[in-house]
Amino acid sequence: MKPICLDLSECNGFGDLICATPTIKKVSDTYEQKILVISKMPELFKKNPYVEKSLKASSVDRNYINSNYIVHNSFYNVGKKNERGIEYKHNMIDIRQFHAINLGFMLGKDELQCHYEPSAPLSIEMPEQPFVLIHPVTTWETRTWSAENWMNLTLKLNELGLNVVSIGKDSSETGFFNVQKPVFNFAIEKGVNLMNKTSISDCWYLMQKAMFFITMDSGLLHLAGTTDVPIIHLGSSLKP
Repeated sequence: MKPICLDLSECNGFGDLICATPTIKKVSDTYEQKILVISKMPELFKKNPYVEKSLKASSVDRNYINSNYIVHNSFYNVGKKNERGIEYKHNMIDIRQFHAINLGFMLGKDELQCHYEPSAPLSIEMPEQPFVLIHPVTTWETRTWSAENWMNLTLKLNELGLNVVSIGKDSSETGFFNVQKPVFNFAIEKGVNLMNKTSISDCWYLMQKAMFFITMDSGLLHLAGTTDVPIIHLGSSLKP
């Protein structure tokens, strides 16, 4: 049998890629071998125990891959209708199941755990503990909590004697919609502002040490789901 490739090239979101990890495990278990994963963020899968190689989409030879691998594709139809006029609604489907459905199956309730292992050691000084970790950024309109709310929350946490650490990076999401996602970059009296200063691995280490993590629906929400940190999720609208 040829080796197996899961092509995630059309998946643009950090959180959406994290949510592909249950499907990666399922495909690996089904074929009884580690698989090749192609994506725009290969660092997310470099330490995954079910991945043989993790390659950047822009660097692969497509002709070689198609000739030498059994290739499965996921997330290729986001925002698109099929020949019957049916569109998979990204915001109405569990994203972990979205990847699985694209491959023709669904995951069982015991197969939904996302996975991430840091690919680099901690590159910053760990803040004074205990601390509350927050992720104050702009995202989709139906998900975003205002900068004023984040600053008021930080002040109240400080008044309770809690250190606050903010993380996040200016980013954007491209694809069916294009969304700019700048951070809310404000000073913190008791704690530390780490906006635009952390890697994905750094964020994972911080989550492991935090008392709890406060975030909207975001890529870091899904990353936090690969740790044991208690999560306070500022929920977005189910039916925007």
